[in-house]
Amino acid sequence: MKRNLRVIQINGLRGLITACMIGMCLIAGFVCFPGFLAMHAWNFVAAKFMAPTLGLFQGILLWGILAVSYMMIKRHRFIVSFKTPDDLTEEEMMEMMGNINLNRPNDVISQAMIKSRKLEDEIVNQTNEMTNSASESENNIETDVKL
Repeated sequence: MKRNLRVIQINGLRGLITACMIGMCLIAGFVCFPGFLAMHAWNFVAAKFMAPTLGLFQGILLWGILAVSYMMIKRHRFIVSFKTPDDLTEEEMMEMMGNINLNRPNDVISQAMIKSRKLEDEIVNQTNEMTNSASESENNIETDVKL
């Protein structure tokens, strides 16, 4: 069990309202207000250079772009990187990605596909066993007839 585990308990309607208010204040303080400042800073500069002005939503987007860019530069590494492995062929890569997509536990469709593939494999195995046993019995009959 983790030490220093903190559990937040919300009791009743008052606790739910308090939790909603805390969430709204966090969003307003860390998202909307900096977006509002970014919007006004952009509009101040845009007035001097005859550029288009921004609304609050665009200011929030600008703030998000600035915050993510700062985090990427500060860490000196990229959060998302695209790399092609040198050792894998294109077919092996596609097979691996297909397996990754099929093995997601929350995807109902992929789980159904996995089950159907297992059933298909079982049917193929049973069919092969039946044809093998039938061909063996035919061989036994032919050898009996020849004797």
